[in-house]
Amino acid sequence: MSDMNSSAMERSGSGSPSQGKHIALLVGALPLGSRERMIVSVAQALLDQGHRVDFIMPGKSAAWREAVPAGARLLELGSRWLDNSFVRINNKRRLLLVVPLLAAYLRRQCPDVLFTMSIPPNLTGLAAARLAGSDVPVIVRQSNVVSMPDQADYQQVRTRWRDRLIPRLYPRAAAVIAVSHGVADNVAKLMPIPKQRIHVVYNQIVTPDMAERATQPVPCAWLNLREKPVILAVGRLVPKKDYPTLLRAFARLRKHLDARLVILGEGPRRGEIEQLVSELELTRVVALPGRVDNPFAYMARASLLVLSSISEGMPSVLIEALACGCPVVSTDCPAGPAEILEQGRYGALVPVGDIQALASEMQATLESPPDPALLKQRANTFAVGGAVDSYIEVLLAHVR
Repeated sequence: MSDMNSSAMERSGSGSPSQGKHIALLVGALPLGSRERMIVSVAQALLDQGHRVDFIMPGKSAAWREAVPAGARLLELGSRWLDNSFVRINNKRRLLLVVPLLAAYLRRQCPDVLFTMSIPPNLTGLAAARLAGSDVPVIVRQSNVVSMPDQADYQQVRTRWRDRLIPRLYPRAAAVIAVSHGVADNVAKLMPIPKQRIHVVYNQIVTPDMAERATQPVPCAWLNLREKPVILAVGRLVPKKDYPTLLRAFARLRKHLDARLVILGEGPRRGEIEQLVSELELTRVVALPGRVDNPFAYMARASLLVLSSISEGMPSVLIEALACGCPVVSTDCPAGPAEILEQGRYGALVPVGDIQALASEMQATLESPPDPALLKQRANTFAVGGAVDSYIEVLLAHVR
């Protein structure tokens, strides 16, 4: 089926078109993670309240076809040419290319509100509304901090080409949902948006099935045998995760403890990381199995989870590890870890890029781990439910 010559696939809802409000959700063509599952929960709650929901994405995604709840509509913009191109088009380019198609959708369908869920979709949604001359309110979700060279807290954050577009387009947003107070502060410093238009909604991602998933088997002898301490890291193999600092800290740790390290994730820096593992002579004690569908089973068996990031927003991996009773050590990067760990109460915080401090805190936590029950109690603060209600409250407060 087509939509404004967009080659969009639609899955029609069962409700009446006139029932409730019309909510459009713009998502990226990425594998479903905690953020995407949360958006699905928001959509289901909206449907349950009698609203109409459109999921809009650039091109096709088998994962989203499975995930979109019954009663919602899925529109795959530009799928005829995006997914039949001889050149593989990544998510960010897909979102850029469908701006005119999204603009046409806004003119024709006139939803009551458009919600976008991360920086690339945010820019696409705001640019499309501007191109369309549409007065559809656009609400953006900001999940990471943006580089600000003149601000000491954000000087280490990687600068990207899109950063120049954010101050130009974000002021058009009807509201910004920030995933932490640190992200909210970054947005407020970055551009002239009144603070009353910035809403903080934590990533509340602890789901009822997480405990059961944590008991499932893992194909990792180190974790199953538990003969040696096993440190876990989870996240894409990208610069901002700063795996080189983690690997160098781990090499120092091994001078005192015969530990192992497992890094779950995939990304463009795999080759460089594997080379550093070899240079540090860690090949026998470091594993990079790639991305896994159930990291909770790894967390439940690991001795420690480490986040070595240069920047974050509200890192779900820390919350997930706490929920599994796994001790954590994190860099005190902007933003999120200090809020999750309450300034170090629930896990040690170390300066960004400090190899010795990271090695020392890893050793200290392994030698004297906290009570798993205390960690799980903290994680329950981020249980799914409250976040969904908060998202819906913000969305419906800004409908036309």
